[in-house]
Amino acid sequence: MVLGDARRRMNDVLARPRKTMVVGTSREAQTLACRLAEDFDVTFVSDQEELLTGDRTADFDTEYAALDDGSDLSMLDLSVDAAVVAAGRDRINMLAAQHIRTRCDVDRLVVRVNDPSRESAFAALDAETICPTDVLEPAIRSSLDDS
Repeated sequence: MVLGDARRRMNDVLARPRKTMVVGTSREAQTLACRLAEDFDVTFVSDQEELLTGDRTADFDTEYAALDDGSDLSMLDLSVDAAVVAAGRDRINMLAAQHIRTRCDVDRLVVRVNDPSRESAFAALDAETICPTDVLEPAIRSSLDDS
């Protein structure tokens, strides 16, 4: 039984994406990269140079890329198992996600969708979407109900 549990855990680890790219434009995305770096080999990509340096970036690699049209992403090594696109604007998230989906062989693509009405626009990219409104609403509702 112990051998079976060890084998299952080993398979889980091997099945998880190891190399992960986080694309973002905010301190929030940088913090996400930092937290994911505890379990994954993370590269944080941003067009905000101040987010690419300092103590907060010690545990992961950083790359600069202009994200307003996505073309700078083609100059980066995009050989990753997973990509997380988490910019504060859906337009940038769409451009980056399209570029990543069409130009690299990424197994998992997770995209932050800021406006819930735009989630369906990301469906064609075969991306998992996370909307802050959808994530926060149950926690806020629970806090209000506990009052």
